[in-house]
Amino acid sequence: MKTRNLSKSQYCRGKKCKKSLWLYRNKKELADTPTEFMQNIFDQGTAVGELATDVFEEGVLVGEDYTETEQALSKTEILVAQNVPAIFEAAFIFESVLIRVDVLRNNNDGTWDLIEVKSTNSVEPKSHLDDAAIQKWVLLNCGIIINKTILMHLNREYVREGDLNLKDLFVLEDISEAIQPNYVLIENELENIKTHISLPKEPEELIGAKCKNPYLCDFKSYCWAEAQPGTIHTLGRISDKKRHELMDMSVALIEDIPDNYKLSTNQQIETLSYKNNDTQIDLKNINNHLTELKYPLYYLDYESVAYAVPKFDGSWPHKHLVTQYSLHIQETPSSELIHKEYLHNKNTDPSLAITERLLQDIKDDGGSIIVYHKTYERDRTGELAAMLPKFQDQLHGLIDRMWDLETPFTKRWYWDKEFNGSSSIKNVLPVFAPEFSYNDLEIKKGDTAQMKYGEMAELPEESQERLQIYNALLKYCERDTLAMVIILQKLFETLNYDQDKVAV
Repeated sequence: MKTRNLSKSQYCRGKKCKKSLWLYRNKKELADTPTEFMQNIFDQGTAVGELATDVFEEGVLVGEDYTETEQALSKTEILVAQNVPAIFEAAFIFESVLIRVDVLRNNNDGTWDLIEVKSTNSVEPKSHLDDAAIQKWVLLNCGIIINKTILMHLNREYVREGDLNLKDLFVLEDISEAIQPNYVLIENELENIKTHISLPKEPEELIGAKCKNPYLCDFKSYCWAEAQPGTIHTLGRISDKKRHELMDMSVALIEDIPDNYKLSTNQQIETLSYKNNDTQIDLKNINNHLTELKYPLYYLDYESVAYAVPKFDGSWPHKHLVTQYSLHIQETPSSELIHKEYLHNKNTDPSLAITERLLQDIKDDGGSIIVYHKTYERDRTGELAAMLPKFQDQLHGLIDRMWDLETPFTKRWYWDKEFNGSSSIKNVLPVFAPEFSYNDLEIKKGDTAQMKYGEMAELPEESQERLQIYNALLKYCERDTLAMVIILQKLFETLNYDQDKVAV
């Protein structure tokens, strides 16, 4: 039987988790289907890689795909012999490890530079160094003399003005020294990987942080099947050390964690909620937080889009552009809700239009601006202020008025075991209002909203598909702020909090 080659991505996968690689090669049907959002990230990465080749003049592409390995290897050999200035997707194989090099740059002195292209704004050691190291190992063993190993990534300092300046858009960072600790482990790692992938059944691996970092494993659903609500795996911010210690103690459920086992303060509160089967409430801290509110209340939620390659002047790689907001306004405790919203419906920079409408809709009356996970709305508003100096004071004024509804839950002042270790609004809302959900919406998650906006912006303005996405985005964002209204009102009711204490 012909030996199946090991790609560089498979090497990186196998170094991280032998079980994941075994499943990938033997039971790929168990993998999670990539979400539309994840596929969009992959597509942006591909587009960045293609754009990067324009930096290297007279480079030649090895266009044969993964099904044409022999042809790709043969073409690469010819191009190396011809001493061309650069080769894109050069193919090499050594000891069944097959690589395709993003850019192999000719130094015209008998040496070449290995250039790996990434769509990130910096070098990410946990995911980039093994990738480059295995390529260098194959190249050197194939007789290619490598001068430098380079990570070509997007430049976080680049701000677009006019046409893209590709040489400024990218940074070429020498990682020759950085990969050495990874490089020296390759021989042993490869032997270990090849041993495990030849096993008749999947190898044992402990689940943990590696299943999600530095990227989400596509077999997580399969491997985490037993990590159901109430198990130790849903304890907030549990470290692998604690997770594995408890597993070694045969502790599977949070309620069975020994009373003398060392946990963080938040984890102790979560555990008590399970052991006592009740809601843990810190009335003093919640009341102090609630007394910071002042009517009218403005419930605000943003949605944004982030382009790897900056699309508009004044933007930089991966900059979040606020594309829409939903705003529910409650002038007094007995007032009817007023809803305002804006969704930028043109394929242009939304920043100015968003800012002007937002400052019209939120009056300069000192009322609290209620957000959920303040960091996000605060940072986006700060970026708008930096982009639009004319509105800087007004936008910073909005930041000063922001009040975080998530705080009682992140700090565990209010904790219900049904939150399942997360203070996310999607976890908290069903506990307060089980009948209220996102299930009836076409768009149910923020990452989907981000991806759909980018899709909508490229469609003809009068198309039915564009209108459908536009309406779905409005409904999703409105649901977020309405969820905040419900959570706060339920919090008032649960605590018997006198809303007249809230300043008007």
